[in-house]
Amino acid sequence: MRRFTQVLVWAPPFVMIAFAAGCPAPAPAPVARPAATKAGRLEIVGGVRVLTLTGTPRLRGEAQGRLVGAQVRVLVKRYVRGFVVRAMGGWKNALAVARAAEPQIPAGLRREMRALAQAAGVTYEEILVLNAHVDAIASGCSSVTVQKPAASAGRVLLARNLDWMAPPGMENLAVVVVVRAPGGRSFASYTYPGFLGVLTALNDAGVAVSMNVSNSKDRARRCRPTPLLIRTALRQSTTAEGLVKRMAAGKRCSGFLITAADARSGGRVLEMTAGRTAQRLPEAGLLLSTNHFRTPAMRPLQGLFFAGSQARLRALHLALARKPAGPLVDEAALWRALRSPPVKNAATIMTVIIDPVAFRMRVWERGAKSTAGLTINLRMRLKAPVTSDGRAAPADA
Repeated sequence: MRRFTQVLVWAPPFVMIAFAAGCPAPAPAPVARPAATKAGRLEIVGGVRVLTLTGTPRLRGEAQGRLVGAQVRVLVKRYVRGFVVRAMGGWKNALAVARAAEPQIPAGLRREMRALAQAAGVTYEEILVLNAHVDAIASGCSSVTVQKPAASAGRVLLARNLDWMAPPGMENLAVVVVVRAPGGRSFASYTYPGFLGVLTALNDAGVAVSMNVSNSKDRARRCRPTPLLIRTALRQSTTAEGLVKRMAAGKRCSGFLITAADARSGGRVLEMTAGRTAQRLPEAGLLLSTNHFRTPAMRPLQGLFFAGSQARLRALHLALARKPAGPLVDEAALWRALRSPPVKNAATIMTVIIDPVAFRMRVWERGAKSTAGLTINLRMRLKAPVTSDGRAAPADA
């Protein structure tokens, strides 16, 4: 199997932001308004875009391209053509990485990308690079699951900060995408327009998932991009254990920490590279991850990672580890921990807390007016009957 090295050397968040700041100064993000098509509906809930997509891959792609096409064009211009191309050493290199991964992307998702690109007025190649670049660019994140005995009322929660090398102009572009389509489980993903992979999501079985990059020496080139591999596993899973097993069996690209949780069995972390995996389970009801491997089997495969990764892990432990007779961890405590330095830092562009019992997702993105985030109720959005044009979509679409 052909191997390749990571495009960027890992650097502290302030270096990431300085690099991203070299991109052109942006205009304000385009305003989205409620609208609907045959296979899609765009709502604005408390200022947050909620995009519901149904039907076949082609219909879903067309609906997304029409309903949030202006945001897709901004993301392609500012992020793909601006930041990603510079970070990966030019368009030719970025496209080569995407083309190597393309055969491993399910045909249904490739059809969806083509339809999305055409409807949004961008090229298929630009959408392909957007969806295939994550494994080639280093970044940092923090994730937490809480359950008994640490959780208030025993309630399982998954929480995360997404720290990313986002250039100026990606503020106020995020969207909650709800996918309800034949052939797999419905899911809701907090993401960016045009990005079909999963960064943070919840499915209709109550399985929540997030991903943190962990730079590794063990990497593969011809593999399925990790966010798309997560999407496939999430569509097929009814438990966190099942999702982790599917990720471990998949054709993996690089080093990641996959955090998964469900209301029945709680949380687990899959530490993975292209060729090796290991799992971690909660200790005293807490499961913490930043950007470095913690299991002995995975440490020899660790590449460079942010010095801040260890500082963020210590800060999360100090904030959340329960003292004898101390208070239990609830959503408010999780939010405070994620929103306090050094866990929240200059690179933090999203904060999310998922309640898989109540089917709620609390979201915040950089540029939002409120620091408290907004809670989106997903139960009815995920569990409503699936509609389509009558043609079955493949299970991995």
